[in-house]
Amino acid sequence: MADEWYVQCSFRSDKNRLDTAWIPEHGAKKGRLVYFDDDTTEVWTVLEVFSRQRASYLNEHRMAYKHQREVSDI
Repeated sequence: MADEWYVQCSFRSDKNRLDTAWIPEHGAKKGRLVYFDDDTTEVWTVLEVFSRQRASYLNEHRMAYKHQREVSDI
């Protein structure tokens, strides 16, 4: 089975909040409206589409930021 691709996008909600997330490539089109599963009451608009990465890579590295925090002085 082929690995699914994800794309990093920036979003603005209808409540004027900004966020960045990885979404499946088929939904990553500038101007598209997105509803996230955890909250269907807020509508997000894709503002920018950035880098593309395989889902397997993202799953392997999704917690890497925790290691960075452990070894830094933050």
